[in-house]
Amino acid sequence: RYPPLAPNKTTATPNKTTVTNSSKMERGQPVWLRSTVSRWGWVPALVQAREEVVIKGIPYLKVTLHDDPRSASMGQQQLPSDVNRQNSSSGCLSPFYDQNMHRSNEISGGDGYYADIEPFEIVVTIDIESAERDELEDIKIRDQDSTHQIVGGVDDLIGLTHLHEPAILHALRLRYDSDVIYTSTGPILIAINPFKSMPLYTDEVMQQYRLQGEMGFVNINANNEKGKKQQPMVDTGKRLPPHAYLTADDAYRSMMRGIEMKLGGATPAKREMAKNRRTSVKGASDDNDTPTNQSILVSGESGAGKTVTTKIVLNYFAMLSKVADAKAGLLVNDDDDDNVRVEQQVLDSNPILEAFGNARTIRNDNSSRFGKYIDIRFSSTGKLTGASIDTYLLEKVRLIHQTEGERNFHVFYQFLESATEDDRDEYFLGDMELEDFALVNQSGTYDRRDMVSDVDMHVEMMDAMSIMGFYSDMIRDIMRLVVAVLYAGNMTFTETNRGETCILDENEASLAVASLLGVSYEKLAASLTSRVLFLKEGNITKELNAKQAYKASEALIKSIYGANFDYIVKVINQSIRTETTSSNPRDRRGKDLSACIGVLDIFGFETFEINTFEQLCINYTNETLQQHFNKHVFKLEQQEYEREGILWKFISFPDNQDVLDLIDMKRVGILAVLDEQCIVEWGSDDKFVQQLYMRCGPHDRFEATPQQKPYRKFSVDHYAGLVEYSTEEWVEKNKDQLPAASVELLMSSTFGYVGKLQSFVRGEGAGGRGSVATKSVGAKFSEQLKDLRKLINSTAPHYIRCLKPNDELLPDEFDPKQIVEQLRYSGVLEAVRVSRAGYPTRYPHGQFMSRYYMLGDLGQDGTKRNKDMLQLVKFIAKHVWEADAKRSQAREVLARSQMIEKKGSGTYLRKSLKEVVVKKKKKRMNAQSNIEIPETEEEFEKLDFGTRCAVAGLQLGRTKVFLRREAFDRIESLRVTILGKSARVIQAKMRSRVVRIRYLRLRKATIKCQAMIRYFLANLEVIRARKKARVEKWASATIQLAYRRYKFRNLGADRKQGMIDAAVTIQAFARGTLARLHLEDIWPSDGVKLGVKREVEAVVAAAAIIAPLQEPVVIVRTGPTVAEISEMLSNAKKLFKLLREEKWDAAIALMEEHEKLAEQTEEGTGMLPLHIVAEHNLHTVFEKTHKFYPKGEDTFDYEGRLPIHVAAEHDALVPIKSLLAKHPEGADTMMLRPTGRSGGGIPLHVACRINASGAVIVALLSNNFNSSKKSDANGDLPIHLLLRSGTQVSGAVVQALLDTYPTAATRADMYGDLPLSVALKHECKPEVVKTLLMHNPDAAKVQNGRDGHSPLFLAFQHRADDKTILGLMNHAPDLIVAMDKRTGMLPIEMATRQRHSKTIIYECLKRDMPIDLKEKAEAKLVPHQYSWNHLVSDAKDLYHDVVEKVLQQCSQPQVLALAHVENKRGEIPLATATPLCKHEFRIMFRLFHTLEIVDQTPAFEDKESGTQIFYALRFTPPKEKPGYFTSLYQDDKSKNNLVEVWDDSPVADDEEVAPDLSAMDVNDKLEFVQNEKGVTVIAKLTSRSDIVDAELSKRSDHELSRHYVPSIISVHHTMQHAAYSEAMAEPSYCITMEAADITAENLLLDTRRSGGTFPMEALKGIAMSLLHIHEHGLVHSDFGSHNTAKFGDRWKTLGVRGSVDIGQMTDPKRGFFHPPEAVSLETRNVSLGDKNVGASVIPIASDVTYDIWAYGVIFYEAVAGLPLSPYRSLHKAKRALTTAELFKVGQWDDRSLRKALRHIDNNDNARDLVKKLLDPNPNARAQSMRDILGHPFFGIGKLAGKAPVFDRPTLGSPSAANTVDINAYTDEHLKHRHEIIAEAEAEAMVNTPKKTDIPVVIEMEKEDIALAVVEEPVPSPALEPETSAAPIAAPVEVKPEVIKPEPPVVTAPPPQAQPPAPAAPSPVPTTRAPSPVTNTTTKKSKFGMMGKSMKFGKKK
Repeated sequence: RYPPLAPNKTTATPNKTTVTNSSKMERGQPVWLRSTVSRWGWVPALVQAREEVVIKGIPYLKVTLHDDPRSASMGQQQLPSDVNRQNSSSGCLSPFYDQNMHRSNEISGGDGYYADIEPFEIVVTIDIESAERDELEDIKIRDQDSTHQIVGGVDDLIGLTHLHEPAILHALRLRYDSDVIYTSTGPILIAINPFKSMPLYTDEVMQQYRLQGEMGFVNINANNEKGKKQQPMVDTGKRLPPHAYLTADDAYRSMMRGIEMKLGGATPAKREMAKNRRTSVKGASDDNDTPTNQSILVSGESGAGKTVTTKIVLNYFAMLSKVADAKAGLLVNDDDDDNVRVEQQVLDSNPILEAFGNARTIRNDNSSRFGKYIDIRFSSTGKLTGASIDTYLLEKVRLIHQTEGERNFHVFYQFLESATEDDRDEYFLGDMELEDFALVNQSGTYDRRDMVSDVDMHVEMMDAMSIMGFYSDMIRDIMRLVVAVLYAGNMTFTETNRGETCILDENEASLAVASLLGVSYEKLAASLTSRVLFLKEGNITKELNAKQAYKASEALIKSIYGANFDYIVKVINQSIRTETTSSNPRDRRGKDLSACIGVLDIFGFETFEINTFEQLCINYTNETLQQHFNKHVFKLEQQEYEREGILWKFISFPDNQDVLDLIDMKRVGILAVLDEQCIVEWGSDDKFVQQLYMRCGPHDRFEATPQQKPYRKFSVDHYAGLVEYSTEEWVEKNKDQLPAASVELLMSSTFGYVGKLQSFVRGEGAGGRGSVATKSVGAKFSEQLKDLRKLINSTAPHYIRCLKPNDELLPDEFDPKQIVEQLRYSGVLEAVRVSRAGYPTRYPHGQFMSRYYMLGDLGQDGTKRNKDMLQLVKFIAKHVWEADAKRSQAREVLARSQMIEKKGSGTYLRKSLKEVVVKKKKKRMNAQSNIEIPETEEEFEKLDFGTRCAVAGLQLGRTKVFLRREAFDRIESLRVTILGKSARVIQAKMRSRVVRIRYLRLRKATIKCQAMIRYFLANLEVIRARKKARVEKWASATIQLAYRRYKFRNLGADRKQGMIDAAVTIQAFARGTLARLHLEDIWPSDGVKLGVKREVEAVVAAAAIIAPLQEPVVIVRTGPTVAEISEMLSNAKKLFKLLREEKWDAAIALMEEHEKLAEQTEEGTGMLPLHIVAEHNLHTVFEKTHKFYPKGEDTFDYEGRLPIHVAAEHDALVPIKSLLAKHPEGADTMMLRPTGRSGGGIPLHVACRINASGAVIVALLSNNFNSSKKSDANGDLPIHLLLRSGTQVSGAVVQALLDTYPTAATRADMYGDLPLSVALKHECKPEVVKTLLMHNPDAAKVQNGRDGHSPLFLAFQHRADDKTILGLMNHAPDLIVAMDKRTGMLPIEMATRQRHSKTIIYECLKRDMPIDLKEKAEAKLVPHQYSWNHLVSDAKDLYHDVVEKVLQQCSQPQVLALAHVENKRGEIPLATATPLCKHEFRIMFRLFHTLEIVDQTPAFEDKESGTQIFYALRFTPPKEKPGYFTSLYQDDKSKNNLVEVWDDSPVADDEEVAPDLSAMDVNDKLEFVQNEKGVTVIAKLTSRSDIVDAELSKRSDHELSRHYVPSIISVHHTMQHAAYSEAMAEPSYCITMEAADITAENLLLDTRRSGGTFPMEALKGIAMSLLHIHEHGLVHSDFGSHNTAKFGDRWKTLGVRGSVDIGQMTDPKRGFFHPPEAVSLETRNVSLGDKNVGASVIPIASDVTYDIWAYGVIFYEAVAGLPLSPYRSLHKAKRALTTAELFKVGQWDDRSLRKALRHIDNNDNARDLVKKLLDPNPNARAQSMRDILGHPFFGIGKLAGKAPVFDRPTLGSPSAANTVDINAYTDEHLKHRHEIIAEAEAEAMVNTPKKTDIPVVIEMEKEDIALAVVEEPVPSPALEPETSAAPIAAPVEVKPEVIKPEPPVVTAPPPQAQPPAPAAPSPVPTTRAPSPVTNTTTKKSKFGMMGKSMKFGKKK
C-alpha cells in the first residue's frame, strides 16, 4: 500500500554548530510518513529495523517502517522501542493488539484521525547524512509522547522539538480540536476560525492579559485581592497562552516603551544614550531605530475571520484606553450622552462600514468587500485620543452582478427588512420587497447563513450612526440615496429606430429615481440615453442604444454608491479624529510625543471560476503585503543579523518581487498597459489583450495558453498559486468614470445631499473617451498600496494570520490539506524556521541600558552600579541561565515524583527507582542554536561570551542587543522584580513616615480628649452642687409658702377683704391691658392710650393702701409691640408668596431686611423658608437662607420632614450636599408623619421613591453606606423603592446600591417580593435585571411573594425584552416548563398572549419539545407540557414562523411525529392546527415528498422496467436546502439555446419563486393559504437508478434546452414516502417533470370533434422541438402525437430517455410510429397451401428520417382531419400496433401515399409537404427538419444558419458497429417488400366478388381474423374519411394499376395464440369489370381488422 520511497541523495555538508544524533533512525523511533492515502497527508509510523548498506560505494540506511498501533489514539500508552512483531504478545504493551497480535477494534477509537489506516510495512533506503539532519522529504522524525499540559505540546510552534510540516499540522490539529484556536509562531499569531462562539473574549480574559502586560511575565490572576502578593514567573508562574489580546497588548506595550524612551527615561539612561551616540561605530543606528508606532496586519483568505479579529483588537485597545483614563483620573461619566468616548466611537464605526461595505459571498457571510487601515492615535499616557480610517477598492461591481449564493451589500437587505410605514411612504417603497428589486434578486439569496438578523444589524447601524455624529436628516438622506440606487437597478429602456437608439421607460422605477435624486425625469432620461463627446471642433451629443444605456445606468449606480460610501467614511473620520494633544508632553524640539497603532483589515487572496479586474487588484494587494511580510520576516531579519555580526544561519525564503514587477512595473506591467489603453482614443479590451500578450508574454510569472487567447484570458503565477483572469470590460472598469451627462445630472440635483457627494464622483474629463480626468483605478490603487506600505514600513509590524479550517464554514471540521496550503502560501512555515533561529526583540545599546541598567545590581551590595554594556549583558545572561536551570531542576523533581506515584510501591517501585538512579541523564540542548545547555555554574563559566549569550537566548551586536522571546520575558520579569523591590523600599519609608505622623496626631487628639473628659467630670460635679442648692431653695420656699398660707388664714376679715380687692384690681388691670392690646392690633397707633397712666396711678395708689410700707410697683411692658407683630405677620405672608413664585432675589432682600422672617413657618404646612428653598438647586439662595436661620436644618414641618427630606423629594442635589456637610445627622433621620402609606423613611428612601438622579442617591449613600440597609416604615429597602419607578431606573444607581449592600438583592419588600420580581413587575431596563441577576442568580428561581408567579412568568406577563427573558431562562431553565400555580398557564402561553418575539417563543419551545430533535432517524415522544400543541393550535398563527423553523430542522420521522402529538384532550396538531401552521406542515410534507399525488393509481406502469407514472400536484416548494430538494440537471439559463433566431415563440420563464409569507400580514397569509393551488406535474417513479441516469444524461450530454424538452424539476428518493406508499413498497426514485397543458394527440381529437382547423403554429412548434433534438445529435425514435405537448406557448418533446444517437440502432420495443423501412414483412407457406403473412419491427440504423416519418403522421392528421389509415384506431387506446396495422405500415408505397393525399383539399403546399414527409423511400423523404420548416407551407422562407453535421449511418462507421448502410439496406428492403405486396394484391384481386353491389363478409374462426371486402357507394367523410367523394356520371373502365385494393394489414399472433389454419392461395386478377349501374362511383377493396391476430385464408 505504501511503495518504497526513492532514496534522498542530498549530501549537503552539515553546519559546524550542528550536533548530529545518530540515533534518529533507531528501532522504535516514531516518525511521520508521507501518504497520499490518508486525508492528513502523513501517517504515524515506527522504525522496526535499520541496516546500513553500501550502494555503489555510497553508504545508505535501509529502514523498515510499520504502522504505529497507537495512531488511532495519539497520546495514549505507546509501544516500547524494543517491540518486535515476531515477539510474543506478552512483550506488547499496546492496548490495540490482543494476545494473537491482531489489531483490536480500538483502532477506531480515540480521536479517529488515523482510524482508516490499515496495517502496513515498507522498506525504504535513505541517505544517512540527510537522515541525521532530518532533511528527508517523505519521512520526518516524530516527537515522543509529551507530558506537557499545553494542548499540542507548545503554545509557540518554534518550541517544537522537530520543526517540519507534519509536526506543525499535528500541533495545530490537536489545539483546534480542543477549542484552542490561537497559536504563536514567533512574531506571528495563527488564528483558526472556529465558526462558532468561543468564551475567549470576556472582560475577565482581557483583564488577565492587561495585567500580564503591565506586570511583566508573572503569574496573573485578575481576581487577586488588593495587597495580595503575587509571585514572579521565575518560580511558579506561567505566561498566558497566545491570543489576539496578547498580540494587541504587545503592540501597545511596545508603543508605550517607545514613548517612554522619547520622554528620556532615567537620568543615567540619558547620559548613557548620549554617550552611545557619540561613540557609536560607523553604520550603527540611532536610538530611534526601534519605531514607536506599531501596526497589526490581519491577513487571510475570505472567510478566515479577519473582520472579527480586527474587532477583537479594537475592543482590547478601547479597554486599555479606559484603564489609562482611570489611572490618570480622567474617567468620563458613561451616563453623559453628550460626551461619547472616542473608544466607543471607534468601535461603533464597524457596524456602519460593514453595512455599506460588507456582503455575503460563497465563502463568507460577512465578507469585507473593501480594505481598511485604522490608524489609532494614543497620547503619552496611553489614552486613545482618536483614529482615522483609510479605505481601499470598494467592490462596486457587486452592485450590478452577484453569483448564485451571494448577496449585495448588507445595507439594502437591512433597510428593506426594517423599513417602517413612514419610511416606505417617504421613499415610495409601498409594498415592495427584496424580490422586487433587480439589484438584490439576481442570486435568489436573501438571508445569511450565520443566523444574523438583518433587522438587528440595521438597528445597531442606526444607533452607531447617532453616536458617530450622523444627525437625523443626514441619516434620512443616506437611506434615501440607498433606495434611489435600488430603484435605479429596476430602470428599463425600450429600443427605437431599429435598435440604434432607445428611450427610458417612464415607469415607477424611473420616476422614483428622478424624485429621490432631486432631478426631473426628462433630465434623467437624457443623461442615460445620450452621451456628450468632447471634440476639438466642439461638443456633440450621441444617442445611445439600449445596451449602452444600461451601461450608463450601471455607471450611475456605481458612482452614486461609491461616492456615498466615501462620504460616510469622511464623516466617520471627522467624528473620530484625533483630539488636541496640547496637554501631551513634548520633547526638546516641541514635537508631540503621542504615538499610533495601525490595524490593517484587507481582503484576502481570492480566486474564482471567473476572475476579473477586481480580483487582480485584490491579489495585487496580497502580493504587496506578502512581499512586506517576506522583507520584514526574512530579508530584514537576516540583513540585520549579518550587519550586527551575531551568530546566524542563513535560511532561504520565497520572494515574490517578480510578481509585483509583472503587475505594477512602469511601461511593461499589466496596470501600465491597461492605463495606456485608457488614455488613447482607440483603446479597447481587444487591443489591451494584444499589448498584454506582447509585452508580458516573456515574463516567467505570466502565462497565456493557446486555449486562453481566443477568450482573451491570461494567468498569473501568484505566491498562492496560478490564477486565470478574464479581461472583459477591463478598460471601462479601470476608468470607472461617470459620463459627463450624468455628472451634469447630479450637479443639477435639488437634493442637497447629492451636492455633498460631488467631490467624490469621478467624472469624465473634457477629452471625452480618450482621456482620463483623474488617475485610473489601477494607478490610484497602486499609489494607495505604496503609501500603505510606506506607512507600515515606518512601524513595528505584528502579524495575525487567520486560517480557514474548511470551505463549508462548519465548526469542529479541520481540513488538513487546506490548512497546509494556507500555511505554505502565506509563508508561515518559513517564518517558523526564521523565528526559531532568530531574535524577534532588539534594543539599541542606549535603550537597553536605559531600560535594564538596574539588572546590573542583582546580587550586589546595592550601591555599585554597572555602566558597562558588556558587563551588563554578561550579568543578565548568567541570571537568565540560572533561572532556567532552577526551573529545569524543579521540573525534573516533579517528573520523578509523579513517576514514583505512578509506579506504586513494593519491589517494582524499588526496581524502578534503581533504574532511575542508574539511568544516565540526558543533556539538554538549545533548540535554536543546537548547543548543549550547561548544568552547573562551572560549566557555564567555562563557555566563551558568545556561547553563554546564545545559551541564555540573547546576542550582543555592534549597536543592538538581540533577545529571544524567552529571554525577553525572563529579563522583563527580572526587571519587574527589581522595580517591585525598589518600590517596596520606597513604600516602606513612606509608610513609616505616614504612620509616624498619624501617631503624633493621635497623641495630640488623645490629650485633648482627656482634657475634655476631665472638664466634663468637673462640670458634672458643679451641676450636682447646683441641683442640691435648688432643692434646698425649693424646700425653704415650700416652708415659707406654708407659713404664709397659715398666716393668711389667721388674719382678720378686713385684712383678707383688702387683699382680695387688691388682687381683683390687679386682675382687672391686666385684663384691660390685654383688651387694649387687642384693640391696638385692630387699630394700630403710635403710642399708649392716655387712660393707661391714670389706671397705673390708681393701681399704684391701691397698692400703697394695701402695703404702705412696700416700695412702689413699676410696671414695664416687654416683647414686640402690636405694630411690630402685625408687621411681622404681613412680611411673613409676603415672603412665602415670593418663595412660591420663585422670586428669589426679592425674597432674599426681604429676609436680609427682616432676619427673623427666616424663623417663620408657612401657614398650613409648617415649612420654614429653608424647606421651600431646599426644593430647588439654588446654591446661593440656599446658603443665604440657611445663614439667616441655621437651626432650620433640624426643624420638622407638619409632615415631619427636615429640609433634607424635602430636597431629596424634589431631586435637589445642591441643598442635599450642603445639608450633608452642615448637618450629616439629617441623612439618618426618619420622617415623623409620612402621608398615606408611603412609608416615609430617611432621605435615601425618599430619593429612591421618586427615582431621583444618580448624583443625589450617590451623595446620600456616600454620607453613610449603611443607609442602604435601612428599611422605611413599611419595611422596604431603598432598592425596592427605586425599582418601582420602572423603565426610568438607571442600572448604575442600582449597581451602586448593591455595591454598598449586596445582600439587598436577597431581601423581600413589604409584599414579599425580591428586587428581581419588583424590577420585572415594573418593567425595568434589561441592564437593571441583569445587575440583579448577577448579584443573586438564585432569585430567578424564587416565586413572587404576593402572587406566586415565577420571575420568568412575570417577565412574560409584563413584556420584558428578549435579553431579559433569555437571561432568566439561562439562570432558571426548569421554570420554562413550570406551570404557574395561580393561573395554571405555562410561560409560553403567557408569552404568546403578550405577543413576545419569535426568538423567545422559539427558545421556550426548544426546551419543551415532545420529541428529541437530536434523534433524526427515530422520533420518540418524551415527557413534555404540551407547549408544541399550544403553539400550533392556540397561537392564532402569530408564530407560524417558529413552527416553520422547528419543522425545517426535523427529519421526516420527526415531522410526522410532531404532526401527531396529542394534546391533553387527545387531539393531534393536524386536526387542531391553525391555517398557517397547518400550511407549514404541508410545506414540510412537500419538502420531503415534493408532490401530492392526485390519484394513487398510476396513470402508466411499465412492469418490465418497474416504472410508474403518476399525475401529481406540485406546490411551490421552499427554497433549496442541501439534502432535501436538489435540481440535478437544468440547462444553462444564460444560453437561450434556441435552434434559430427566427424562432419567435416565447421563452419559458424561470422557475416560480415561492412567495415570501414573512412579508405578508396574517390576513394575506390566510388568503394565500386558502387560495393556494398546485401545479400539475408528472411524477415518474422507478427503482432503477439507470433510468434516472438516462433521463439526466440525455439532457446533459446533448445539452438539450428546457425550451424544447421538459425540464426535470427534481430527482429525489421516496423512502418512507406516505404519498407513494400504495405505489411502490421498495425505496425508489421520483423524477418530477413539468406537466403539459395539452398533448398534440388531444389537440387533434378536440379539433376533429369541433370541426375546426389544427393551428399551423402548433405544427411549427412541434417541428421546432423535433429539430432541436436532431441538431443536438439525437433521433427520438419514439416520436408521435402522444409524446409531443404544449407547455404554455411552446411545444416540447417528451420522453427523450429512449432517444438514440444518430447512427446507432433503434429499439423495436419502443414507439408506435415506425417508418416503413423499420418494418419487416414475410410470407410463410402452411400445410394446407395458404400463405401466412407476418410483420415485425426490426432495429435499423437511426436517422432523422425515422422521426420525419412520425412527424408526417402527425402533420397528415392535422391537415387532413383524420388519422393516417394504419394508425386510425390508435386514438382509442394507446397500445402496440397489431400485426395487421403493422403490415399496413410495412407495405406503404407510392400508391398508398396518393390515396392518402386525396383527403387533403385545396392546399397544394400541404400536399407537397406530405409527399416529402411520408415518402416510402427514406432517401426520397425529407432529409432534415430544416427543409420541412423552410417549406412554403410555413411561410418562413429559407432558414438562417447552418445545421450541425453528424455522421450519417454507414456500413463501416465505428459509431454504429451493428448498423448497415442505409441506402443499401433501403433498396434491398424495398425490393423484398414490393414482392410481398404484389402477392397480397394478387390474392386480394382473386377474392374480390363479381357482384359489386353486395358486400361479402368473410367470417373465420375465433382465432382467425375476419377479412371484409366491401364494394359500396362512396360514404360520407364521417363514415369513411379515406374514400374519395368525386361522382362518376357514366361507366368507366378502371385500370388495374389505378384502382387497386388497399393492402391488407397483418397482425402477428401473440405468443400464447395457436397457429392459424392453413388457407389456399387465390389467383390475382389483372382487371375489373365496370359497374353496370348508372351514376355509380368507383369502388375499392377494404380489409377490415378484427380480433387479436390476422391472416389471409379461404373465402367462406
